[in-house]
Amino acid sequence: MDDLKDNLHFWMLWGMARRAGVDLAGLLRSGRLGHARFEEMLAVCRRCRHACDCLGELSYLPAGQERPPAFCGNGHVLIFLHV
Repeated sequence: MDDLKDNLHFWMLWGMARRAGVDLAGLLRSGRLGHARFEEMLAVCRRCRHACDCLGELSYLPAGQERPPAFCGNGHVLIFLHV
């Protein structure tokens, strides 16, 4: 079950980044976002109590909205990483 939970949070983080117009894959490849920092972001997502709200946001809002919702624990990082 932990693998499923980890996968869920990975994809929620990835989706929230995409929604905010952030290319995590490109940032990781370029080194602008380090793997350790990405793991920290994933840990924040795993601890978040708003997973249902996050899934709701991701289910109906298109990519490129630029601002993550106020409840997103990684919102400030995603805003900083937005190019």
